[in-house]
Amino acid sequence: MFNREEYAYALDFLPYGKSGEARKEPVVQLLGDEQFTLLEAAPKPGASIVPGERVYVGKNERDKVDRIKGRVTWNDLTNSAQHECRELLKKIIKEREQKFVDFLNKAGPINLRSHSLEHLPAVGKKHLKVILEQRALKRNAGFTDWICDERRMALTDGGDALYMHCLPADIGAEVTEGVMEKHRVNLAREANWKVYVIMALLAVAKVPGLDTKLG
Repeated sequence: MFNREEYAYALDFLPYGKSGEARKEPVVQLLGDEQFTLLEAAPKPGASIVPGERVYVGKNERDKVDRIKGRVTWNDLTNSAQHECRELLKKIIKEREQKFVDFLNKAGPINLRSHSLEHLPAVGKKHLKVILEQRALKRNAGFTDWICDERRMALTDGGDALYMHCLPADIGAEVTEGVMEKHRVNLAREANWKVYVIMALLAVAKVPGLDTKLG
């Protein structure tokens, strides 16, 4: 849930209100300072607000804004407000560049099916995958001197854990040759049993009472 805006930038000031509205009163269109929420507000009588001006819109006493009328969409903005909004966003992002870079680098998943970055315009599944892969590579770059060696394997329960790898393994960089070779023969022998197990299961399935005959 979005937090309430405390400050906002004026996008356009309409002293006679918006055309087509029954109630004619001054209106100011605003861009939230933190969440970039688009708002419409009624200024205080006699208040003068110019585009680009930063005004207080929080819960406490306001100096120029009388009340917040509500949220609006991009299409509700006047042409002048849309133009001012584009320019203000460029300015804000440039001034707070590190904040937005940190968001892209640190934003996480919302739940198991949705990631925060997916909700940004132009970031789909493909682009998201690239971003997450680059993040992982950057993290991994900080562990280039880490290697699974005999000393680390000795720290496991009993010191006789199996090192398993999906292959190909970068021997000498991510794992030592000694760790890689330690259980190679036993693993290969166990893997070879798979063929005979499958053949036995197929035979039992095709020949009724085979287990009895063999017993």
